Amino acid sequence: MPKAKRLLTREDWIEAAIDQLAVAGFDGLAVEPLARKLHVSKGSFYWHFRDRGDLISAVLAAWKSRGFTSVIARLSAIAGPRERLAALIDAAWTAPARLRAESAIVSAALAGDRKAIPVVREVTSGRLAYIRAIYAEMGLSPEQAASWALTAYSAYAGAVHLAALGTVASEAQIRTLAAHLEGILIPARNPNRLAAPRKK
Repeated sequence: MPKAKRLLTREDWIEAAIDQLAVAGFDGLAVEPLARKLHVSKGSFYWHFRDRGDLISAVLAAWKSRGFTSVIARLSAIAGPRERLAALIDAAWTAPARLRAESAIVSAALAGDRKAIPVVREVTSGRLAYIRAIYAEMGLSPEQAASWALTAYSAYAGAVHLAALGTVASEAQIRTLAAHLEGILIPARNPNRLAAPRKK
């Protein structure tokens, strides 16, 4: 007797939608293509969501949780700031498909999508504040911590862009980039070296 087919959950639809973002972008996020991909009727979708807007809200909430809230919760168990930053770099620079999905969300916000804008702003400001706090914990001044945080986040934003363009397309390329950036974005152990004025 054949096994009964598992009923799709709300999370299944959200996962499929995030995968679709990586391929078709925000505008390509539609119910019919997702239903075909999941081999179900559109009725399954409307069992879990009111409409496409409801799905988009759920996708944005999942992205915020996975790309910010959950990451920070995991990193909180790491005591040392240098080790925490290394773990953050390792977690951030991974999975080209995830980076492409993030690019689609950020692009939607930049294009004026009203749902995406507040979530992208919240995640971006939260990430920057968290990274600044790590650098400050290493002994850097507030100004230095802010500069290093902007540099680190700019590098990450560049990786997101490169993944969207297909320039960085494989897991191996992302991991190589992460290993290289770890040596650049984690400052010297003596913060006074960073504060020394330049010789004229």
